[in-house]
Amino acid sequence: MPIIKSKYKAQFFLKNPHVQTILGFFLSKFRVIASNLASTPLFKNNKIQIKKYRERIFTPDEDFLDLDWITAEIEDCEQSGTARKRTSSRLRRTNDRSVLKVHEDHEDDENAEIEDCEQSRLVIICHGLEASSQGAFEQCLAKTLYKEGFDIVLVNYRGCSGEPNKLLKSYHSGKSEDLKSVIDYICAKKKYSHYRDIYLVGNSVGGNIILKYLGEEGFDLPSQIKKAFTISVPLDLASSSRAMARKENELYMSKFLGCLKAKIQDKEELLTREINLKDFSKLKNFYDFDSRYTAPLNDFSSAEDYWIKASSKPYLNKIQIPTYILSSLDDSFLAKDCYPFSEAEHNKFIFLECSSHGGHCGFIELNLRGISYAEQEVVNFLNSD
Repeated sequence: MPIIKSKYKAQFFLKNPHVQTILGFFLSKFRVIASNLASTPLFKNNKIQIKKYRERIFTPDEDFLDLDWITAEIEDCEQSGTARKRTSSRLRRTNDRSVLKVHEDHEDDENAEIEDCEQSRLVIICHGLEASSQGAFEQCLAKTLYKEGFDIVLVNYRGCSGEPNKLLKSYHSGKSEDLKSVIDYICAKKKYSHYRDIYLVGNSVGGNIILKYLGEEGFDLPSQIKKAFTISVPLDLASSSRAMARKENELYMSKFLGCLKAKIQDKEELLTREINLKDFSKLKNFYDFDSRYTAPLNDFSSAEDYWIKASSKPYLNKIQIPTYILSSLDDSFLAKDCYPFSEAEHNKFIFLECSSHGGHCGFIELNLRGISYAEQEVVNFLNSD
């Protein structure tokens, strides 16, 4: 498709990319806190209640993924005269963070009747590096889409839900097979058969995983998957990793490495003698970390081999559904090779918007609704014909 001219105009004090990146994060955190404290329900209609629950699914290699659902629970449906089946739940504290845990057998009730009033549109949200379903950006996006009438499921990558995964293998920036496991599970289960339109939305690393998955599946994509929207995607991991090693990104790099180190510590008992935490402080960038951990833990021969095989850019020409890629040209996390102008021009399914400003997942916009430009663009694209 032709390149889309961006409509995003940053105020003069938001033209610094680091202001956008950092302030955008803290504004999202504030929005989440304010929303959690608010007493006003999202819906004025008392028949609709918010239902949140966690579901654990298992991968083909016998590891697990935790999915956090946000759906509308219909207390009384005039169309069917029946109530939606309830799910018992309890609140558990995990890593000093409240997580809604669900106890259910995960088996389909073959006699369950799908009511006509159930929501047919579902958004699958994939989070960024070292985030989770509880991340500020992900929570704001989920709340915005939920208010627009979508059911939501937020995917937690391996080890990101508050509990270490079972295997030595970790999640990584190109682990599209886990997204495939999630989608195949949802599409195969009778209890989710009312979701006729499924959309994929992801930021940063989550966007890379989505784009790679779409290209890998190509014409074999499940028919329920209708559109995708990605934000600030490092779709060329080699150049993005080099960009992240620059001095201007030292603060972000330190934060990421600290979080990644914690993941390694969580699995210390599983680690072999060749892979340990000795001299971790000497690791200064993604090349160091990926060479020592990501590549050997996930069967790549080197960091470079991992970056090549995990990048989504080579798969863009195979995407067969409408897919929006929103990036900022001043994003300090991205390099020139992360802007797929040529790929967008040669694939009618790709919509590429590159704004002059916006930082990494920033796109701050001062408006009465309090949502970012990126969130509004997601809503507009998913609702468009």
